[in-house]
Order: sequence, then structure tokens, then C-alpha cells
Amino acid sequence: MRISKLCWSAAMMAGFALAWGGVANAAVIISVVQSGSDVVFTGIGTIDTTDLGPETAGFAIGGMNPSAGSLGVGPAILTPVELFPGVPVLPTDFGAGGGIVATSGTGSIFGATKFQDAIIVPVGYVSGTSLSGTATFANETFATLGLTQGTYVFSWGTQADADTLTIDVGTVTATPEPATLAVFGVPLLVGLLTRRRRARAR
Repeated sequence: MRISKLCWSAAMMAGFALAWGGVANAAVIISVVQSGSDVVFTGIGTIDTTDLGPETAGFAIGGMNPSAGSLGVGPAILTPVELFPGVPVLPTDFGAGGGIVATSGTGSIFGATKFQDAIIVPVGYVSGTSLSGTATFANETFATLGLTQGTYVFSWGTQADADTLTIDVGTVTATPEPATLAVFGVPLLVGLLTRRRRARAR
């Protein structure tokens, strides 16, 4: 479901935060890959909220707004979250695309939004604990979503409390799907078995 920039901004102004959503510098990485006919966001890591805040309550839904520098992973339904403002270093955008809600999502809801210079985490999140989640945009490509390939970093905190949230758009390769493995894996397996049989025959 696509959302116009005007509607998206109004929603954010109303506190309708876009969902995207250890040790110091453990960081979060959200990788964005083309997987078959879908674009998949996968986020994993930890967030240090020590130098952020104070937090405010809000709601989020899995999705993104590249032109507004906001995205995240998690359920594609409206979910309560906590926003920690005070991120001094953040990308202006990671593409020209507008607001769009994910087709589906799993795991924790977390991410970042330039609109409030904030990091988004689940309600009750304890600083430094592990997070993981996904957001899938079915039947989409980087081009249709308006994504620009590259690496984009949200950075905050100092010394032991310094941390980052990195968005990698198209810098990693998707894991081959089962069908792909069947195409390439079976001939390889047959070839290995044939060689072993020939060796034993000798």
C-alpha cells in the first residue's frame, strides 16, 4: 500500500511513526536485497539508547519512506513503539521513493526516522539487547520502490555509548532460494557421486 508524501507527513506529524521499527558499537544492520520477485529488508543487532532520549511513545507499522530517510522492519500492522530522539548524524535519504507499507513483516519492530531524528525500538526495549526482524515488499524492485543502492548510516552517542544503525541497500547478495539450490545443487551432487563411483571401480 503506497502512501502519498503529504499523507505520510501528516501521519508522522500525528505521531504515527513509520515502522521499520550488548556491547558498544555492536550496532544494527538492515540489509536490503532483491530476493526473487520481492525486496526484503532484514535487520539484526543491538541498539545502545544511553545517549538518546528521553523516549516518547508512538506507533509504527513495517515500511519505509526513502525520500524522507525513514525505514525499518517488523510487523506490517500498527504496533506500539518507543522513539528515542537525538540522532545527530543521519542520511538525508536513501532514494527518491515515497512512503510504502510492507506486504508482510516478522520479528521485532525497530528502525530509524529522519523526521524526528529518532531511533525506533519495541516498547520496553532494554538498551543493548538483541533485535531481529524483517519486512518484505512483494512484487517490487529497487526501481519501483525508489531505492538507491548504497550504504546509509545513522550514528549517535560518544565513547563507550557510541552506536550506529546502518542500511545496506543492495550491497549484499540474497541467499539462493530453494528452487535455485535445486537447479544448481543437484547436478553438483550427481557429479560428485559419479566421481566417487568411478574411483571405487578402479
